[in-house]
Parts: sequence; structure tokens; C-alpha cells
Amino acid sequence: MTWQPIASHGDTEQQVLDALDEHSRAEITQMRIAMRAEGWPTDAIERAAEIVAMHHRENNRKMAPPILRNMAVSAGAAAIH
Repeated sequence: MTWQPIASHGDTEQQVLDALDEHSRAEITQMRIAMRAEGWPTDAIERAAEIVAMHHRENNRKMAPPILRNMAVSAGAAAIH
């Protein structure tokens, strides 16, 4: 995976949530691939993916507002300079 910014200045909270969710899906896909390569049973892989997805959803909902606040502070600081 290559690094990509999660959000851009001017994004809405829903756009940030969508970007975080997309990033989570990519991480879970990589986890599934790694588990298959290690020989995990399919049901265990899918259960692990469900658990990780649930935690990601919860965390993403908590992260979006601070990301937007930090972007607003950064934009304000850039405008001052």
C-alpha cells in the first residue's frame, strides 16, 4: 500500500468517513490475503474480518471530527503566514 492522505481541506465529515472506510476495507483485504497465505480456515478469516471491520467503523466515527478540526486549524495557521 502506498501512503495517501485521508482527507483534503474542504472535505465534509461524510467524505472523511468514506475515505477512512475505504482505507479500512483495504487493510482488511490485506489481512485476509495474509491469513489465507498462512493457511487459516475461511470461517476464521471471515470472523476476524468482521471483528476488525466493527472496530474500524467505531474508530472511524471517532476520528472524523478531530481530523476535520485539525485541518481547519492547519488551514487557519497557513492563512496567517
